[in-house]
Amino acid sequence: MDIRKLDRAAVLESVRVLEWARPGHWDAPTPCGDWTVRQLVAHMAGQHDGFAAAATGGGAALRDWEPAALGEDPLGTYRASAEAVLTAFDRPGVLNREFRLPEISTTMSFPASVAIGFHFLDYVVHGWDLARALGLDLELSTEAAETALAVALRVPDDERRLGPGAQFRPALAPAPGAPTFDLVLTTLGRSPDWSAPAADRLRSTDIHRETFMLDELRTHVARRLGLSQEEVFAGQPLSAVLVASPTAINSIDLLDAFAGALADAGADADVELPTMTLDHTAEDVVVALDKQLTSTSS
Repeated sequence: MDIRKLDRAAVLESVRVLEWARPGHWDAPTPCGDWTVRQLVAHMAGQHDGFAAAATGGGAALRDWEPAALGEDPLGTYRASAEAVLTAFDRPGVLNREFRLPEISTTMSFPASVAIGFHFLDYVVHGWDLARALGLDLELSTEAAETALAVALRVPDDERRLGPGAQFRPALAPAPGAPTFDLVLTTLGRSPDWSAPAADRLRSTDIHRETFMLDELRTHVARRLGLSQEEVFAGQPLSAVLVASPTAINSIDLLDAFAGALADAGADADVELPTMTLDHTAEDVVVALDKQLTSTSS
């Protein structure tokens, strides 16, 4: 098994969860000690940066692992750090490297598979922290849960879990017959029963409505351009979409397709098309529209 596949899934799941964060969530509590959502995400982004550096021969200094400055676009900052670490882990030959992880040891290095296993466990657990803070469920495979438990059982349960800023707390007693993922949590000192204050939980109706809106928007854009969703939203620039479309001749036609799709999907009348160039992707446009939909619904 290539641990990178499971790690990628855990990281992308954390991105998916964070995309639901609303302006009022950033100061909300999390299951991770006294950290707010903003502090947790700053830590998660900083760890991505540290592991990305370690994967390319750096990361030996503790400053490489400091919490990231999230700025005015915390989601964008987190997305960029996640993309950077996944790219670093995918580089040829990375599994033959030794990683320097100074937060664990300043005198020894770790085989890549072990280091990436640590990263994987962090983002399984911190992904859950984030999901719970928002009142969401973390969606991971059975294989991911089983692998995370195997890694978690190798984490020393000693005095280091008692120090300030410790990511994991002393292990808790699991409930009889607890499922695998609950065992991961209790092994690392998390209570599976932790839940966000009611005011911070996302309502399932809001999630379903917004997800449906974006899916419907993609469907209508593709239909208006005479293409499949894959031909429009697979990451190719709009210039390539324009060449492939049998109905669009120029950039104005692309704008019309998105404007018409917004109307077809019943979007709020105040939602405006973002500035876009032919170097943007169709998904870039949807992400920008999503931000407007989020702000109008929050």
